Amino acid sequence: MYMLQEADKIQLPDQHTILYYPYVLSEWSVEYKPLPFMKNRNEKMRVISNMFYKDTGLFAWSMEKLKALPNNDQAIFLPEQYEDKDRHHTTVDFLRNLYLHKRKVWSNPLLDCLNTYSLYVPYAIFPEYSKKQRGYQILEISSGHRADLKKHKDIYHYLQTREVIE
Repeated sequence: MYMLQEADKIQLPDQHTILYYPYVLSEWSVEYKPLPFMKNRNEKMRVISNMFYKDTGLFAWSMEKLKALPNNDQAIFLPEQYEDKDRHHTTVDFLRNLYLHKRKVWSNPLLDCLNTYSLYVPYAIFPEYSKKQRGYQILEISSGHRADLKKHKDIYHYLQTREVIE
């Protein structure tokens, strides 16, 4: 199990809760024929699947940004709602469509899954007080991006059911 490396100069508030967002990173070997008169080519692709929202896309970060997930008993892990069979099928369709429709290769690509890794993106949840009311912010520790937690309704409701936030 891996997590994304923390961004430089991130200041976490004193009162915060760590939340880990689940992803699955898979490495694929893709063999295809670019044009009828060319030899087959072989490429390695990395695909990331969001296990909470059931979404799949290309993984563009370098593998050096990954580090081992530390043991943290106080951290909260969002539940995985994507079954491995469905994720695998979606990833195969995603890569096949990418090569056939975007790259416009001549042959149907041959796909082989090489490795699969669990990846957790760390977030910090912390209260933010304004003149009118108390709200919560979510901070992506790997990039420093900050947003209002209410904009992420599924995460907000999950944290309410776990009684992490009010």
